[in-house]
Amino acid sequence: MDKRFESYLDYLEHLLNEYINEKGSDEGFYVKAAFCEGLRLEGLEYYERYVSFFVLEEFEKSARDSDRNLRLFDIMEKYAPEDYRNYFEQYRSYILSMNIRAKCLKQAKDGNIEQALKIAEDGLKKREAYFTAHNIESDLLRNTDYIVVANLRDNIEKGLSYEELMKHPGLKETIQEMQMKRSLESLRFLGLKMILICDKISVKVE
Repeated sequence: MDKRFESYLDYLEHLLNEYINEKGSDEGFYVKAAFCEGLRLEGLEYYERYVSFFVLEEFEKSARDSDRNLRLFDIMEKYAPEDYRNYFEQYRSYILSMNIRAKCLKQAKDGNIEQALKIAEDGLKKREAYFTAHNIESDLLRNTDYIVVANLRDNIEKGLSYEELMKHPGLKETIQEMQMKRSLESLRFLGLKMILICDKISVKVE
């Protein structure tokens, strides 16, 4: 990969833009399976990072990294081989939920309750519109990922403060969040402290 780019996704977006500038459209552009595999592994790293940020209540960074993976999903949907398209799409519901929750809780944490409610409501509408446009069965709109966001919206409407929202999320934490919390607790137990600085994870021994 060209060293000018920080990630495979950045490089791929650059290649796509160059292709469109040269050809006049994206027709004929595709991503080879080997490159898709690199993107998949890179996406997993960002997944672990945005869940970590979410658990640590660094919601702005969690939203940024989940936005990044949604960009990846959109490109894979259009240009990747079918196997990789299907692989990424199975996780879209979860990442959409995480992205909405992170943006919503960031506003609630800052005291912007009305904006938090708007983000939750708009997020649910966009989520439904996406799955409807892609002919995904309507019952999937009511899965756990959807319900978590809907319950968050309902709790905001009830007037719960940020602290109350964190105590009463509407559903138990996702498996991923619980696993991440256990990992962080294990690090602390061993006398290590995880610090997220400049978006990089460093470990200090105390």
